[in-house]
Amino acid sequence: MRLATTPGRPIADSAVVEVDGVLDAVGAYDLCRSIDEAVGAQVREVVLDLTHVVAVDVDGLAALERCARRLQADGVVLACTVCSMPVRRALRV
Repeated sequence: MRLATTPGRPIADSAVVEVDGVLDAVGAYDLCRSIDEAVGAQVREVVLDLTHVVAVDVDGLAALERCARRLQADGVVLACTVCSMPVRRALRV
């Protein structure tokens, strides 16, 4: 999991969280830590890049929901970009 600034924008504006591998209990923990870091940096927008996620389980889905609610409560916009097929399948269920 990697937190990066959006190219051309300062960290105070937006951040990209790149998620790769399996979004399970361990990945969910890492995702929440990255979201906490972004919120701590007072960004206005978080973009989740889910391109390289190969599998998602119930813990990963729950983490996505928790993170979305946390960001919404803090007034931060959440956007997902380029979801892999496993992510799309999991979100449809």
